Amino acid sequence: MKMLGRPVRALSFLHRITFLRARSYHGHFSTTDGRLWKRKLHGTEDFSALMANDGEGYAHISIGTSTILKPSFSSETLRKSVRNAWIRLRYYAPLIALRTQNGGADEYFMSYESSKTSDVAAIWAEDTLKWEQQEKTLDVRDLDLKERWWGTDGRYNMEMHIGPGTEGRLHFINPLGH
Repeated sequence: MKMLGRPVRALSFLHRITFLRARSYHGHFSTTDGRLWKRKLHGTEDFSALMANDGEGYAHISIGTSTILKPSFSSETLRKSVRNAWIRLRYYAPLIALRTQNGGADEYFMSYESSKTSDVAAIWAEDTLKWEQQEKTLDVRDLDLKERWWGTDGRYNMEMHIGPGTEGRLHFINPLGH
């Protein structure tokens, strides 16, 4: 499959939109140092950032799933596998590692930090993977996370919460804000 003349491995909608050329949408990322990429938000994105900042959770959503792993894995193996997969997903879909920041005077920006080494991705994974110990149902875990919204204070736009569920299940929930 090709999109805009480039081959696409459709991992998800997150992956596909990362191939848009700068002129294909209203804004583009720019950099002065080749490491920190930034773009100004416009239109609905700008409005959503404003509301996320002032609206106590507006534009925050959670995506979650519950699974039973067979065979079961040790805690150490599971943590390492999830961390590696999370970092790999960041490579395929950089959108999950964006930050929304308030630039003052009601101007909002998205930024992405890249690196040729794994240092930035390792720090990002440490900041965004949240391991929970308490056993809960998926519904209860989701309700608990609904109170954990954040505005445009420079936090990453997405996190991954992992925790044990009932009946041997494992929950993966991604709360995300604009």
